[in-house]
Amino acid sequence: VANNFSQITEGPILTDQKIEIIASQDKKEVFSRDLKSALSTEGDSGNLTEISVVKIINEQKVSLTKDEFFFMFRAQMPKGLQDYLEKGFMLLNFNGRDNYPVLIFKSKSYAYVFSEMLKWEKNLANDLKAIFPDADFTGNVSFSDKYIQNHDARVAEKDGKIDLIYSFVDRKYLIIANSQEALAETFRRFSSVQYANPRAEW
Repeated sequence: VANNFSQITEGPILTDQKIEIIASQDKKEVFSRDLKSALSTEGDSGNLTEISVVKIINEQKVSLTKDEFFFMFRAQMPKGLQDYLEKGFMLLNFNGRDNYPVLIFKSKSYAYVFSEMLKWEKNLANDLKAIFPDADFTGNVSFSDKYIQNHDARVAEKDGKIDLIYSFVDRKYLIIANSQEALAETFRRFSSVQYANPRAEW
């Protein structure tokens, strides 16, 4: 029984459905293909899908940590930021006019993480290209402050199109997305008793 026990870490909000993809260090190309496929999965408008990324250890499914996840698609996260975010993370896909990825991390220190995010802005799109392939930081693009659903956000947009946006929930949860609609829906779920996950582990 122990060999089949699922050690999948549960995040703070509930979603409408869940897709699972398996990561293997010696099959990064397969992982990249599966990730791309999961992020383009069709669903009802307004739905939020969790993409659960797991590895197999002794026939058990175990959630990847954020560091392992970033390693799988060769992304760089600043070391200071890496140390001040919890190990767990959520990767979501929001179905709106298009499919929009959402990343959620839990902060150990709001002030420190926000400061590190400001430093990371110039490389954010390039480092997260595998998650947000449409983010285009060519030319003179910079982040600016915006207020969304009673939350301060930092937004990079060009010609009225959002490339990337990030914000915090209750100074605890860092959310990175590429759509104001996706960010707003994530905020809504955090503030709703209906979508609070009673089994959350981080």
